[in-house]
Amino acid sequence: MHFNSYQVIADQNVPVVVPINQHAFGGRPSDWHSNAKLTDFIFLRTGEVPNLSATFVRFIAEAKFSKEPLIVMAFSSMPVARTRILELALKLIDESVFSPRVIALVGNQNAVPIEALNERVDALETRAKTYVKAGKLLVAPGAPFGKLFPQSDLIIAHGGLGTTGEALRAAKPCLTTGVLILDQRFW
Repeated sequence: MHFNSYQVIADQNVPVVVPINQHAFGGRPSDWHSNAKLTDFIFLRTGEVPNLSATFVRFIAEAKFSKEPLIVMAFSSMPVARTRILELALKLIDESVFSPRVIALVGNQNAVPIEALNERVDALETRAKTYVKAGKLLVAPGAPFGKLFPQSDLIIAHGGLGTTGEALRAAKPCLTTGVLILDQRFW
């Protein structure tokens, strides 16, 4: 038996709040029930967005001075391993014709667990350190997207509502990739 939960909600005219700006969404769909409302993006900020650390400010300034594109990779809470993020960042640097500088936000996966150490991981970390020293790569646990995204030329993210909303607010191109579960497929 097929169960359509949205139809049950619509049939009962249950209030549904969709935290998407109607202009970004392309307007209110005509087949939505009367109690489904578009609002605006939700930004879970409890105050002013903190400033970027001096490390970020320096890295961004050097990218702009050298006229190299700045790419930010941010997978937030998605289960993307540090090694995979580093592999992708190095691939961007190695294979792009635009010679970008990359900020790789690795979340709380900053340290490589002892059991994960092997020749491949060690070689990857060594290559990453070489790019860090050359000023092509910045690896950090996180940064305030509201300050970082407007400074970037391209954002590569997991496509959650908050991250996508911040990319739209910054008016920057965003490539959505990664695990793509729940609402990420929509964004």
